[in-house]
Amino acid sequence: MIKDAKQLAEKVGITFCHEPLFCCSETITRNCNEPWKSLFINFNGDVYPCPASEILFKPKIDFGQYNSGNILNQPVEEFWNNLFWQGLRKTNIQKNREDIIPECLCCGNSINWWGSRSEKAHVLDWKVAEESDLRI
Repeated sequence: MIKDAKQLAEKVGITFCHEPLFCCSETITRNCNEPWKSLFINFNGDVYPCPASEILFKPKIDFGQYNSGNILNQPVEEFWNNLFWQGLRKTNIQKNREDIIPECLCCGNSINWWGSRSEKAHVLDWKVAEESDLRI
């Protein structure tokens, strides 16, 4: 169905984006644009950059290691371009990428980066991110 939808979208001239199909996926470049477009906010106002980050980033945000912002205590303009958000964007930008934020390197979407035939795509290893003492 996804292949049919993509074909139809191309035929009528509209963009159709989807996750790589498991049966067809090849290794591709990490392509996360969440740090430019999204804010996920938990019950106490803490801001997270993507759907997975409330799990991956929570301990470091709770302990003040990552300054992601709090929408209840400060305006967006105050944190949107701080060192944390700049680090996220540098980690995920397509050109001149810098691997700053370790959580982005072990994200569940990694299945898209290594391809479905890679063992790494099926076993997530958060050890590097969990042990990182990065403060930003």
